[in-house]
Amino acid sequence: MSLSPEDAARIGASDMPSLLGLSEWSGPVALWARIVHGIQGESNAAMQEGTLAEPYIRALYRNRTGYELLGPASWNHPIYPWLRCHPDDVAVPPDGRVPLELKRYRPDGWGPEGTDAVPPGVWVQVQVQTGVGLEMGEVEQARADVAALIRGDLRLYMVPFQPEVYERCIEAGERFWADFVVPKRFPEGPRLRLMERDVEAIKRLFPAPRPEAPMLEWETLTPAQKDVLRRWIEANKARRAWAAQEKALVGQVAMFLRDVPGVTLPEDLGRRVDYDTQAGVPRLDVKGLRAELERMSPRHEMLALLDRFITKEDTRPLVAR
Repeated sequence: MSLSPEDAARIGASDMPSLLGLSEWSGPVALWARIVHGIQGESNAAMQEGTLAEPYIRALYRNRTGYELLGPASWNHPIYPWLRCHPDDVAVPPDGRVPLELKRYRPDGWGPEGTDAVPPGVWVQVQVQTGVGLEMGEVEQARADVAALIRGDLRLYMVPFQPEVYERCIEAGERFWADFVVPKRFPEGPRLRLMERDVEAIKRLFPAPRPEAPMLEWETLTPAQKDVLRRWIEANKARRAWAAQEKALVGQVAMFLRDVPGVTLPEDLGRRVDYDTQAGVPRLDVKGLRAELERMSPRHEMLALLDRFITKEDTRPLVAR
């Protein structure tokens, strides 16, 4: 999605990785061309899919954490007019407000859930967002939350704020603005190389990679552990077999109960079976949501769409009592 003229003429938190050369999609030259000449690159498929997935990831985060969400935010830095931040949302954990970033990514660069092991570009972005939010009083905790949808699974990360990284980002942004944007000078030569010192200093503060723990070998388990694992596997197989059998039978039972509220049972089977045609579980109408988002442009309206596209699917109308 293209930026508004006002946003395109500033440096955002999501631009900081590009400015520092930490982005695989953009760099200082593309950022300079956008700010000085208004040249915006076209969004690729991954960016478009990420934008469309934001309401879904937001709902997953809200369901997982139970935190109140205040909605997307827009913060203009009170001292540096060139800096502007747009957190995808602001979450309210018990200890106070934090910026929330919603990402749809491939698994490269992401560490174990619950850590701060996010890709460098995301890490720098949320450092800037948290710093600006703290200075403006919009953020109450020195951390950011990142909710990432990776191969269909939601992972939650908590990234502590590092003031030194934020200060380095501000210095790099000030230098870029003064040396290249204001004089409309193409970003190259010694002035651009001066920024490399900021980049190297920031890289030294990246979270240390956390190697994943190796898988346990069957031979290392105790006899009791092997017995528990074996019984769980057998129970899981039985559950799946019974679930498949129930799914096949429920349609047949529903066919002859479709015009009545249920049926009574003999004592050995229970009391009765109720048939409720309105029973079901919430389901996201993804096609409707996608069509509506493609029609829209303002990001702040996306959150309001979620509840409009919740439908009900009759998945379990039979209840044995």
